[in-house]
Amino acid sequence: MNDKALDLSRQLVAPHMIDAGRESLRTNHSLAHSLIAQRRLPADPWPQPLIEQFLMQLASMDSNNFVGHAGGGEREGRVYSALVARRHWYMTHGIGRSGDLTADQPKAAGSSLLAKLCNCMALDAMKAVGVAKAQAAVVVPLATGMSLSLVLQALRQSRPKPEKAKYVIWPRIDQKTSLKCITAAGLVPVVVQLRPLPSGGDDGDGKQRQPTDAASMLAVHHDDVAAAIDDLIARHPEDGVDCIAGVLCTTSCFAPRAPDDVLAVSRVASARSVPVVVNNAYGLQSAFIARRLNAALETGAVVACVQSTDKNFLTPVGGAVIAGEKAFVGRVAALYPGRASAAPVVDLFVTLLEMGRSGWLAVQRQRTELMPAFLAAVEKFAADRGERVLRHDRNDISVAITVRNYGAADAGSDKKPKKSAASLGAELFRHRITGPKVILPGPGSAKKLCGVTFDGYGTHSDAADGVPPMLVVAFAV
Repeated sequence: MNDKALDLSRQLVAPHMIDAGRESLRTNHSLAHSLIAQRRLPADPWPQPLIEQFLMQLASMDSNNFVGHAGGGEREGRVYSALVARRHWYMTHGIGRSGDLTADQPKAAGSSLLAKLCNCMALDAMKAVGVAKAQAAVVVPLATGMSLSLVLQALRQSRPKPEKAKYVIWPRIDQKTSLKCITAAGLVPVVVQLRPLPSGGDDGDGKQRQPTDAASMLAVHHDDVAAAIDDLIARHPEDGVDCIAGVLCTTSCFAPRAPDDVLAVSRVASARSVPVVVNNAYGLQSAFIARRLNAALETGAVVACVQSTDKNFLTPVGGAVIAGEKAFVGRVAALYPGRASAAPVVDLFVTLLEMGRSGWLAVQRQRTELMPAFLAAVEKFAADRGERVLRHDRNDISVAITVRNYGAADAGSDKKPKKSAASLGAELFRHRITGPKVILPGPGSAKKLCGVTFDGYGTHSDAADGVPPMLVVAFAV
């Protein structure tokens, strides 16, 4: 309601009451103005009625909501179900155009503005937790795996000889998406096996990091990545380094794997003119991972990192934030074919407004503050049962607990155990406990994926002989 309408309203309702309402509206307008002008996370959470009001104002700017609108095309934002229309806040045109995900959609000024603001807030949220060197971000309506495939296709096209760049150096992680995103992009994975972490030293920040069980924790060693790059160059003398699309690192991962040291990998890749992409699926919630990722971005070797919206920002599954070098992020957005769904973007937009910077940082702080109590409880749980906890400070999200003795028969008993480690996952699910993963090394643990055979699948290593069954738990937001 504008000032003229409010002035007229004073003839119908007591003027002092209208004036109080005017001040409230001005406050709301001021918050919206600040968001558009500053293009950052609001300092404090927005109240839900204000978010709803702002969404409806944006929706009224889309052509399908124009009063007296008549659409003469095949795609005019028509929606049969009123429930569906309301679920999408009446923004039904999507975002982007056929040539670019970040292009303005002529029929949807409000949706286009929402998408641009969401990209800005997502970038600011990353900077707030330590990834300050990211130059740009775009929120895509794809989950992590498909987002990585899109990034890898853009990576290939950015190479000097795109038609020759078919190999991706890939430090092993026993998680299907991370491998399938490479082959889905039409590229060939070159697997770099992991090795045990050293028992001492530091990760470049001056802090000594002693693992609870160094022999059981695995990580990629940057010299193995360098060797894989050099081997490909030697085997393809005509194309040399141009046969390599890039390196795909992983930060957030399941124990007993540690996150890749993206800074060390970036240095060896940069020395060989090979770009790096980082699968940072749920790494924003780890201050350690964020710091290392930020340092790697500073080298210039990391062109993009991909973050899940649901795992980091607590939205429904279906979106990701692609961030990194400004020109490369623009290349990825321009590669997206066709118009895109706005639903995951709206989800993140609403969530970030409802969090504000203070709420976003509070979520991170709460996890950090509760972590020591969680680890103490896990250590006691394992010790009481004669088991061990496998963890490392580099992986401050996931821990593994051995389950050698689960269901074991009592000493001297000839009775067959009623339970086994293989049944533990199902038993937890029956008790409504979801998320923990049971890893069963040994015979039958080999798996063939995308043409590659992995022994000891789930342990992140072919050398799985003697590795006990494990229960893997994540301490996540």
